[in-house]
Amino acid sequence: MACHKVAAAPFQLLSLVSFLLFLNPCSSIFLEATTIFANSNTVNDERSNVACIEEERKALLEFKQGLQDPLPALHSWVGKDCCNWHGIVCNNQTGNIIELRLLDTQISGTLSMSIGSLSDLETLILFNNSFSGPLPTSIENLSHLRTMNLSRNSISGPLPTSIGNLSNLQNLDLSRNSMSGPLPTSIGSLSNLQTLDLSRNSISGPLPTSIGSLSNLQTLDLYSNSISGPLPTSIGSLSNLQTLDLSSNSISGPLPTSIGSLSNLQTLDLSSNSISCPLPTSIGNLSNLQALYLSSNSISGPLPTWIGSLSNLQNLELADNSKMNGTIPESIGQLRELEYLYLYGCSWEGFISENHFRTLADWIRFIYPARHPTLWFSTSVMTGFLSSILRIFISRIVN
Repeated sequence: MACHKVAAAPFQLLSLVSFLLFLNPCSSIFLEATTIFANSNTVNDERSNVACIEEERKALLEFKQGLQDPLPALHSWVGKDCCNWHGIVCNNQTGNIIELRLLDTQISGTLSMSIGSLSDLETLILFNNSFSGPLPTSIENLSHLRTMNLSRNSISGPLPTSIGNLSNLQNLDLSRNSMSGPLPTSIGSLSNLQTLDLSRNSISGPLPTSIGSLSNLQTLDLYSNSISGPLPTSIGSLSNLQTLDLSSNSISGPLPTSIGSLSNLQTLDLSSNSISCPLPTSIGNLSNLQALYLSSNSISGPLPTWIGSLSNLQNLELADNSKMNGTIPESIGQLRELEYLYLYGCSWEGFISENHFRTLADWIRFIYPARHPTLWFSTSVMTGFLSSILRIFISRIVN
């Protein structure tokens, strides 16, 4: 409101500035006042009264048709000015719709093809509703879209190939739906994508090689789908990736050595798959890794000595890999940040000495099979305990 008054009465402001100058030309109040005066002819209300585009208004009404709206959330969708409708934000200069947000509204029904007419849309959030049916292919027209969040709905069918046309998309969240079919190769065209969350769907088939083209991707979450086959070597090209969650799928074969190129990776979760063969040495290069979840796979061989090079590791889960065997290396004691260590359900042998735990965190949690209680060890207690018993046979503890 003050800005409007200033712009409407520059003469009064000039008189005030002159008075302040007379009192103290170095005053901070004077400097601030002169700044306001200098901008007084250009300061206007940020939200102009530009009316919405008629074509887009009609597209919204078509989008509304056939939807069930029990609250109702769309009661304001009447009249000519759609920029004032609930969930709608328009560009204050052109009148084009740039945001459509309908969260937790209990709306149900299918997504209309008319949504593709909102060609200037930048944000589409329909989180936690009951939308069903496939994604309309007309979304390919939303070339300005940066955020699409349709999670927690009942959207079905495959991800359309036309998704690759959304070259400005940065965040794509379609988690907790009923989507099926393989990921299209066109997913690799989303060069600006930073977050891809398709968790808790029924997506099947292998990851396309084109996934490696998502050079700006920071989070890839495909938890709880039906993805199969080995991981493509191209996954090592995701140089900005921080979180990789492919747990609870049907991924098989060995891990590619290129996974060691993910230098910014902090969380790697591949638990509950069918990954086989020994762990690749290149994982030891993941110096920023904080959590490594590989439980419930078919990984074989010993726990490698390079595990100690993961200096930031806080969580290590290798449980229920029955083909993992051999002794636990003392280098595990170099994991100063380690808090949780899950090693049950493997075929370890040999002994654990106090050297294994010399530099571990003050409290470390070991989880053994369900018939044994959860054990908490303090390093101070452990030192005294292991000084008298230098050998603990893993087979005896597990059995």
